[in-house]
Amino acid sequence: MDDMVSVLGNDYTLEGATQKMKGHLSWLYWIAGLSLANLAYAFFGQDYFMVAGLGVDSYIASYFATSDEDYYLMQQLLGFGFVLFFLAAGYFGTARNFSLVLVATIIYVLDAVLFSTVYFDIMSLLFHIWAIVSLVAGLIFMVQLRKSSVVGTNQSTD
Repeated sequence: MDDMVSVLGNDYTLEGATQKMKGHLSWLYWIAGLSLANLAYAFFGQDYFMVAGLGVDSYIASYFATSDEDYYLMQQLLGFGFVLFFLAAGYFGTARNFSLVLVATIIYVLDAVLFSTVYFDIMSLLFHIWAIVSLVAGLIFMVQLRKSSVVGTNQSTD
């Protein structure tokens, strides 16, 4: 019989729990991709209002709203840095790197708070909440999978 993992009262096989974790953590890729789309809109000079992805790009763009190209380049590089960070968190999150996914989740929560206080938009806030709930679920699955792998390792050496 396959090893079972209990997550929030539901039992999953190790394979099933791993797939659920990866599914929840795929939001990190969605956040990165949508943030990249926001950067592309800004790069090509389009007026836009962020609905999905990171809202910090919009805030940074308005903060650095100037004709000075050095600030514009800094805004683009900072936004691209966030995109790369979320891509790395997604990649290493599937390898159960808890710390990186936790930091990414905290950044996204802070992004939701910042964005909802500066540009209150209910659709953006609801999207952020939906993604945050999924990321937290992914973290819960990760913790349970890490516990089961430690228990499995300890039992096999006894």
